[in-house]
Amino acid sequence: MNHRIAILSDIHGDTTALEAVIADARALGATEYWLLGDILLPGPGREDLFELLDAIPITVAVRGNWDDCVLEALDGEYGLEDPQEIQLLRLTQYLMEGLDPKRIDWLRSLPLVEKKEVNGIRFSLTHNLPERITVGTCVQIIRRRILTNCWMTRQIWRSTGMSTSSCFAMAARANRFLIRGLLACLISTGYQFKTTELSMH
Repeated sequence: MNHRIAILSDIHGDTTALEAVIADARALGATEYWLLGDILLPGPGREDLFELLDAIPITVAVRGNWDDCVLEALDGEYGLEDPQEIQLLRLTQYLMEGLDPKRIDWLRSLPLVEKKEVNGIRFSLTHNLPERITVGTCVQIIRRRILTNCWMTRQIWRSTGMSTSSCFAMAARANRFLIRGLLACLISTGYQFKTTELSMH
C-alpha cells in the first residue's frame, strides 16, 4: 500500500478551497493529512470547515499565528483603539456565532512544534520555521523580518496618518508573532534554554 501524505496549511477559513484540496488529495490517494496551522480567519469558514477536517485522517496538527489571533481575541488581549484589533475582535465574534466551543478547546491544545517519523525519516513540523536551520540563522531571519515590519509600519504611518500609538501596536503585535516563531525554531532545533539569575548591587 502506498503511503501518501497531504499537507494542509493556511486554510484561513476558506471552506471552498479546502473542499477542493481535500477532493484532489483523495483523488491522488492521500492516506493521512498533516495540518500545519492558520485554520481560521479571515475567511468565513466555521463549523462547516471543521466538518470537512473531521472527515479526513489528520495525524499531525500544529497551531499557526492566525489561530493565536483567535485565542488572543477570546482571551481579551485586544482593545478598541487599534483598527486591526477591532477587526480581529469582530471576525472572532462572527466566528464564535457559528462554532462549537469544543473547537476552541482543541485549538488551544495544539502545539507549536510536532515531531513525526515516517519510514525512518524524521520530520519537525511547525507553521513558522523548519527544523533544519541553525540558531544563528533563526535569529537572522527574525531580525530581518522585524526590521521589515518596522519599515512597513513607518510607511503606513506616513501614508495614512494613522496615530503613532496604533502604528506602534501594529508593529509590536507582528513582531510578537515573529518572536514566537523564533522560540518554536529554537525548540525544534533542540536548543536548551538557560535562565540566569540577576542580582542588583
